[in-house]
Amino acid sequence: MTIRSTFSDVAVRQLRPSSSDISEFVSHTHIYYTGAQRDAREVLQDQNVAMQKKDDANHARVEDSLSRIKDLGYRILESIESANYDQWGQLLDEHWQNKKKLSGKISLQKVDQIYDEVRARFNVLGGKIIGAGGGGFLMLYCASHHGELERFMEHQGMPRMHYTVEPEGTKVVAQMGHGFLSPHKSMAMRENA
Repeated sequence: MTIRSTFSDVAVRQLRPSSSDISEFVSHTHIYYTGAQRDAREVLQDQNVAMQKKDDANHARVEDSLSRIKDLGYRILESIESANYDQWGQLLDEHWQNKKKLSGKISLQKVDQIYDEVRARFNVLGGKIIGAGGGGFLMLYCASHHGELERFMEHQGMPRMHYTVEPEGTKVVAQMGHGFLSPHKSMAMRENA
């Protein structure tokens, strides 16, 4: 399938990983709730302004980061298609480093500190805040030390969110503001206490 847009054509194809590949991917790819809320429009505003105004001091940096992220997409696709998930984890780190260059609102100091520590202590190969950034969910690819990582993150106020890959796409199975995290204290709740 090809999607045509104003700027270029985009070829779309469905990946068909085996059930064992999906199981391996999910078991090594952890998602943690940071407890921090964010408005995606606010997070994306800096990069949008920089891209719309070529004379903006941040234009070249943002354009370069977006270009690198696009190129990384091809390498990420190759690693997923070849079921080389350790390589995917390493590319995830590269993606995160480029994404943080888009705006100072992409990450949080506490998240950066935790990220650096889990990479050093728990064999986390890469990670990133999912979506626009600024809070929400932190995805980490961990090749080993899963239990230790999960306990550490729980102690940091970031409970692990268990998930699966759905062939039909995203499905909401929990609403965060309705008592879902009641047994846990999120990072945001601990910082505000």
